[in-house]
Amino acid sequence: MQKQTKQLLIVLALLIVFGAAYGGMHFFNQKQEEKQSRQEEEARVLIAGVKQADITAFSYQNGEDTLEFVKEEDTWITKNAEEMSLDQSAVEALLSEIASLEAEETVEGAGSPSEYGLDTPENVITVTTADGTETLFVGMQNPVTGQYYLQKGEDGEIYLVSSAFPSAFEQPLSDFSEADEETEEMNETQAE
Repeated sequence: MQKQTKQLLIVLALLIVFGAAYGGMHFFNQKQEEKQSRQEEEARVLIAGVKQADITAFSYQNGEDTLEFVKEEDTWITKNAEEMSLDQSAVEALLSEIASLEAEETVEGAGSPSEYGLDTPENVITVTTADGTETLFVGMQNPVTGQYYLQKGEDGEIYLVSSAFPSAFEQPLSDFSEADEETEEMNETQAE
């Protein structure tokens, strides 16, 4: 009986030691993950540096045309066709792209902007807030990574951004028409 009691005490002691070790490792790992998360957050480079709600106007190039959007009260309109009723959620989706634009990499020791296609940009995006206007120049696509070169302002740093950002700004004005969306919904309903 005494031998069984000793064995039981040893097993309990080992369980307590292993439990404490597991708890300590779990606590340590959690702190390391929090530290890494903070470092990653600090390393993020938000290029536009604006909040979506603060944007009052923006424009971008679509081929030969420049599409201009302005917020009047709480509604977005386009200067290209002021009578057009815009799909507000489509406009807000573009604003989200601007506000959350993050550099995937900063081009260190960048040479001339012409090396990155920024002397004749593929797109010029302007963003206006109460604090002023920012201009984003989209250069050429990096043939190796598929990312695009982007410069904030004419003398700003050059960044590499996801290819999803420039492609979001290739939409023609007709993609923002609320009437087209209603027509599509009606066609889908009729097809069912």
